[in-house]
Amino acid sequence: MEMLSHMFPLTSSWLQITKDGANAVDWSSNLKGSDEILQKMRNHSPHLAVIGRGNDDITSLLFQGAVSCGAKDFTVVFICPHPLDKIPSAVHGMPKPEANILQNVHFQYLKNVEELVNYCASIHTRSVMPDVVMVDDLNHYIGQEKKGEHGLAKLCAHLLDCVTFISSKNERDLCRLIVGCQECHEIQSYTLEKFRLTPVLIEGTSVLNQRKLSTKMENVEITLQYKVAQEAIFLKDVEFIRREQDQT
Repeated sequence: MEMLSHMFPLTSSWLQITKDGANAVDWSSNLKGSDEILQKMRNHSPHLAVIGRGNDDITSLLFQGAVSCGAKDFTVVFICPHPLDKIPSAVHGMPKPEANILQNVHFQYLKNVEELVNYCASIHTRSVMPDVVMVDDLNHYIGQEKKGEHGLAKLCAHLLDCVTFISSKNERDLCRLIVGCQECHEIQSYTLEKFRLTPVLIEGTSVLNQRKLSTKMENVEITLQYKVAQEAIFLKDVEFIRREQDQT
């Protein structure tokens, strides 16, 4: 969940956090600023699945996350089926893809599911273990499995085994797994959650080029509103709502 802070400027002093809502609970007694919010996010699952109906937003957000991690000297492996046609849109207020930062981002162009599985199986032979593994366009690989939801589970298992092994060898911290995929009937949230991937959903709004990103963290609902412009992606609003736990 912490990866959201690498995609969007959640620690910006200019950010106005909305905390109201019909079922919202007052945060003031427990959360007194973004640092405490981010601490809760750090303690949540480190693995994310960014799901949306269009691939451009997903690729841009994953790429921004890779750049932000690279700016902190994390080693990132960015897996995708083919080279990117252009540099994805940046998120305003976040690190830019400068040459010294991109040295920490290693692109792996894996054309098919066999190459992806082989990469996971051979991770123990790599001299450098990454801190973050990102897989863009997971649908490309799932489609080659031809097994629907079973194919998704199989790929998630390979990827989770990969980052679990890396974490066992990594002296810094747990290796994070971030995947991006387009919404379809084969992408089931309960399957992703089974493999500790927290679903992050992107949907459009009634306003042109506006997007809403939403996810859950225990009993907290997190919603980010952002706008996609020609020059960059702009974060507009963040809403944290804590729901009362059902008393049963």
